[in-house]
Amino acid sequence: MPDLRLKIKFNKNEGLIMSPSELLNLYLSGIPLCHPNGGKVSNSTVKQKIIAAQRQLENFLSIKLNRQEVFETQDFNRQEWMSWGYIKTVYPIMEPKNLEGYINEIKKVTYPKEWLSIKNSSDKTKFRNLHLVPNTGGEGATMTNHGFAFSGITPHFGYFGSDHIPNYWRVKYCSGWKPGEIPAELLDAVGKLAAMQLLSITG
Repeated sequence: MPDLRLKIKFNKNEGLIMSPSELLNLYLSGIPLCHPNGGKVSNSTVKQKIIAAQRQLENFLSIKLNRQEVFETQDFNRQEWMSWGYIKTVYPIMEPKNLEGYINEIKKVTYPKEWLSIKNSSDKTKFRNLHLVPNTGGEGATMTNHGFAFSGITPHFGYFGSDHIPNYWRVKYCSGWKPGEIPAELLDAVGKLAAMQLLSITG
């Protein structure tokens, strides 16, 4: 009995929020994508323009489109810290992972994940605010022999008089959306930006 074998080339984990075929069908339908010399625009060029449009939108809005883990350092501000450990992050927080305090390269305190609190809304809008709200359900703050904290509210008695400590916080959190959950307006913006770049190539 004869059999049929098919070889199909495919890629995965490219970080694209839309495929080249989706871009062409939604934003360039009926438009021939050809260079002025008659050559056809390649599929790799379409992918590159989608990635460029994603990066442009991410940099402009200071967001991450694809779900990923972010690590960053933030300064200690005593005035903000007294408001339930308020810390402002660079990107919107989907899920807090870890919060540690350092003096230069010496770790002073590690706060449990159960204490990390973020603001949520019904329309899935995410915010850049991280608060430290101690609770009795989880464990307390884990201290090293280099520092001391009082009930997780003040990072160090020795530095309590300081209004500012540079690069004190080391924050790890998830930002970006899962596949299929990216807001439609962001997808539309990426599609239009990529389409404009492709049209400029074709003249």
